[in-house]
Amino acid sequence: MVPLVSISEELRQQAELIDESTRSHGGARYQNRIPIGSMIELPRAALTADKIAQHASFFSFGTNDLTQTTFGLSRDDQVLLTSYVDR
Repeated sequence: MVPLVSISEELRQQAELIDESTRSHGGARYQNRIPIGSMIELPRAALTADKIAQHASFFSFGTNDLTQTTFGLSRDDQVLLTSYVDR
């Protein structure tokens, strides 16, 4: 799983590195058989998921991270978070 991907090119490059690393460490029998997936944690990644999917076997959506970055909220900011939840 490749975390924090925001565009499809990032996942494509990571998949190539994983493939090269597997091959260089004697893992030819696993080549192209290791599923490559991504955490969709950034709003940009969620909006371009169709393009990222071209290079992914699976996704895992990080809903906490998506919510925090979309709304600019942090679990550590109790003053703002409490006000937000109350409303």
